[in-house]
Amino acid sequence: MKSRKKKIVLFLLTALVFSLAACGSKETAISVSGENVTVDDLALRPGGEAGILYENDGLKLMIPLEYDELLLKEIPQDDQNGILFSVTEKASADAAEASGEEYDGAGWLFSIGRISEEELKEQLCGDMSGREVIAGDASGNYYLLYHPTDVRYFREDNEAMERDRELWSNLTSWAYSRVPESFLAENSSLIPESRDNSNLGICLAQIAYQPGCDYTVSTTEYGPIAPEAGFDALPYAERLIKGVRYEYLDGEEAPDGEYVVLSFPDGRRFDFFLAEGGENIVREVWGEQYETLYRAVFDDGSTLASTVMQEWYDALAANRTMSDLGYTADAFVGNWADKIGGRCSIEISRKEGSEDYSIYIHWGSSAFETSVWNMTAHPAGSNVLRYEDCRHAILTYDQNGNETETLQYENGSGAFELTSTNELLWHDEYDHAADDMPFISEAP
Repeated sequence: MKSRKKKIVLFLLTALVFSLAACGSKETAISVSGENVTVDDLALRPGGEAGILYENDGLKLMIPLEYDELLLKEIPQDDQNGILFSVTEKASADAAEASGEEYDGAGWLFSIGRISEEELKEQLCGDMSGREVIAGDASGNYYLLYHPTDVRYFREDNEAMERDRELWSNLTSWAYSRVPESFLAENSSLIPESRDNSNLGICLAQIAYQPGCDYTVSTTEYGPIAPEAGFDALPYAERLIKGVRYEYLDGEEAPDGEYVVLSFPDGRRFDFFLAEGGENIVREVWGEQYETLYRAVFDDGSTLASTVMQEWYDALAANRTMSDLGYTADAFVGNWADKIGGRCSIEISRKEGSEDYSIYIHWGSSAFETSVWNMTAHPAGSNVLRYEDCRHAILTYDQNGNETETLQYENGSGAFELTSTNELLWHDEYDHAADDMPFISEAP
């Protein structure tokens, strides 16, 4: 990879910072880009610290001014692994080179890279040690913070090691705790994202992203239930991977009471406790020797892991019942009307030559305004159709009948569920348009 060299004299940067500080600024960001780093722009931000902005492919990384001269910055172009920035402590790299020893990666602190959604799904199915998901973008890409899984601190002797230990500690603390937040702050187009990659997270990812993964979910109600062909576990598994981390609970005891069990053929199982106050406690058990507790910590502060597992179990049971009754996805085909007010109608048809279904929803709120939804759905079981591409718009009409369309959103997700009483339920995951509203068939 090719390092970019600065052509900025340090006293010039210092002068700029003090000059701006004299004007009442608490933070300065100096933007740098191009084949050689030059002072390109000065930006003032309330609070924080002085920094230099490095840019690659439209994305920016801020290095605090106090650290910049201590670091080597690599900004590769079109890196085959998607690396955008890589940062190394210069003193460690120099000491390792001077020693004559082979010490690959001495002083490396972190890198930031970009991968596709498919690459992320593949990586989540295995151990991602040293890789942390920190952001996503509107194009479906994800951004990872790469960091060492061993110590990369290097000095010429023990005296130097002891002398600079605090500096190294400060640099690693900045890299781990402050860089992700700063990267998101400098790139407003990015969306904060996180994915769990604990033992549980890996197992859930394999269920979600690897077709044919064997598992069962069980409670005392119906016993173990395995997914039948066509059942889609992704919506449930992803809710337990996205925006959550599973923290180890050392020295604590498992809650009393019942739990939902997720089991695998290799003998590993995860128990999701249902007792009040323990809904986010998960126990991993593997053979007679391995048992540990986790606490699920969700970013939204409201999701309960055992509630998701109970919904997953109920969906498996419903799918089995509907399959036993002979239902298939084609039972959705036709026109449906809402059972409550009669203002909303759903038209479902199978796409010719495809296993997918076209769905059109029309909901009139007045003579002058109507909401419409269009989506393509695929079977997710004998009684469920799932979609990820919903387009919602509001149509308004003037007194002459002229129509104006106002787009509300695209790429909304959700599902349609057929009950054993032959009623249709619409689960809109974007804005919950029809929660608890049953639809009945208009077939003669």
